[in-house]
Amino acid sequence: MNLSKYAHPIETLLLAILLTGCPSRVTANPTVEPPPAAPLQPDASPAVDVVSRDTASSDSAAAPTPRGPLNVLYLTIDSLRSDVLHPRGASPAAFGEDPAVIAPTLTALAREGVTYTHAYAGSSYTSQSVGAMYGGRIPSELPRDGYFFGEYRNAMHSLAERITEGGGLAFAAHAHFYFARGASGLEQGFTRWELLPGLVRNQTTDVEVTSERLVTLVRDELTQASASANPWFLHAHFMDPHDQYKRHAGAPTMNTARGARALYLQEVWFTDSHLAALLTWVRAQPWAARTAIIVSADHGESFGEHGHFRHGFYLWEELTRVPWIFVIPGANPRTIEVARSHLDLAPTVLDLMGLPAASDLPGHSLRAELEGGDAPARVVWTDLAQTSDNDHWRARIDGSLVALARGNTSNSFYVYDLAVDPEERSPLPRTDPRRAAAIDAFRSENAQWHDLRPDQWRPPVAAH
Repeated sequence: MNLSKYAHPIETLLLAILLTGCPSRVTANPTVEPPPAAPLQPDASPAVDVVSRDTASSDSAAAPTPRGPLNVLYLTIDSLRSDVLHPRGASPAAFGEDPAVIAPTLTALAREGVTYTHAYAGSSYTSQSVGAMYGGRIPSELPRDGYFFGEYRNAMHSLAERITEGGGLAFAAHAHFYFARGASGLEQGFTRWELLPGLVRNQTTDVEVTSERLVTLVRDELTQASASANPWFLHAHFMDPHDQYKRHAGAPTMNTARGARALYLQEVWFTDSHLAALLTWVRAQPWAARTAIIVSADHGESFGEHGHFRHGFYLWEELTRVPWIFVIPGANPRTIEVARSHLDLAPTVLDLMGLPAASDLPGHSLRAELEGGDAPARVVWTDLAQTSDNDHWRARIDGSLVALARGNTSNSFYVYDLAVDPEERSPLPRTDPRRAAAIDAFRSENAQWHDLRPDQWRPPVAAH
């Protein structure tokens, strides 16, 4: 079946999801096991233009994308590694499982939208990565305290503030205690900022299952947002792939993944099924045809790579490379393999919403390439600001070369060639001229960042 004949990408997406056998709704404790999902058939999606890391641009004709203001629904999934969907070097996607079985909704979305296979979060754990999304800057440039669960200060000019200053609306729906008002400072500028009630506070893990309740909250938020004539932005953050990894009835049987990886993929499947339920509802709304949908993650996850588990503390690829998918009304399916950063999110959202550009931010609007324009290669940076719990790290990604610096003096470097060493197991030797060139480029360009010292290293006890 050729899905390209359908008028709207969301309709195309949901039909592709139905073809996979994905349940449209899954409860936390389903009593009936849904039928096993089947991979998408090769003819189930239109031809996809691919912009490789070598070509870096495309001559394909741009689709007739609506130029008027769009609403933006931004959905992020906690701890979702890029290689759940995209192979990383010789390593297969989804730890050897079929992504169309593990994440049928995301797989269909990637085929129907514009997909970035080399997208990078701003950092490696939620506090700093969401800060980078909202602030449009690397975490070390944002005014905040020095606590691991950092609190951002009012001096940060956030994406939500830029939206509301331009006449738009900004909504958010969250499912983790860190996002309580007054705890993170990330709520500044939002028209409405909602947190699921009764969440358990645990500083080391996430013990709850929240996807179903979050979908209900998001639907309520979207109903209120769409009642206004102003363009709106809504960010909803799904938590369930975050550890602790839980078993879910009806999840597919794993063929290759074992242990924590198998449980993690169950969590991905569970969240994916609730994402399907939300998108099914979105499709039926009158505002769907003028709404852009963006799906990504705040960071990845480690399963023993580099001797590390879970996330935070470092900037390895498994921690910072994330899926990034855009479904834009009128835009053709496309895969873009050049590196992009979540620092591009704020400029892109403002552009899609028809609001004033953020010319003071280092990121770039992706709208032109989302609509079929050239996608030039660019250097991408990731950053982990020093906190009470971790050292400072910063990485410069230029094509396949990664220069990773530890500490504030930038004297301790690891340089990798991802083309031959995608898992960053063997740093380039000191005798390799590419190592020296990458370090020189890092030191030269690092001056563009203006790091801020935290105003305190621990929050007052009464505030947390």
